[in-house]
Amino acid sequence: MTPLHYAVKAPTLTGLSILLKHEALAIGMNNWNQGPLNTALYTQNDQAYISPLLDAGADINERDCGGCSVLAPATFMNNVRTAHYLLSRGADINCQDGDGATALKYSIWNKSHDRPSLLLELGADLSLANYQGETA
Repeated sequence: MTPLHYAVKAPTLTGLSILLKHEALAIGMNNWNQGPLNTALYTQNDQAYISPLLDAGADINERDCGGCSVLAPATFMNNVRTAHYLLSRGADINCQDGDGATALKYSIWNKSHDRPSLLLELGADLSLANYQGETA
């Protein structure tokens, strides 16, 4: 676990700002094979924590131990604002996790009514199958 992992879990942005000001690298994994960007998404789910990490060079398609990119949990947690932001920064809308699921599949699993249509409008591929052969 890197200092940035601890900073993105903090209730304020102070530690994150200080570390990034001193050019801390926005890479490195914690015990769950998450980089600081994934940790920020899972713990804060707030663009204020995500944006500085991306500006510091964090990989927009960074994956966690299950192969999930940051876009999948953003859609599963129904955070439309974060999902839009990640897509605007270049997140792969069709990125598949370790089981072949995409953000579209995560939004359907969460029984989200408007997220699937929104993701389809933004370019999600309805025909992509997971590794069990299931499509969204």
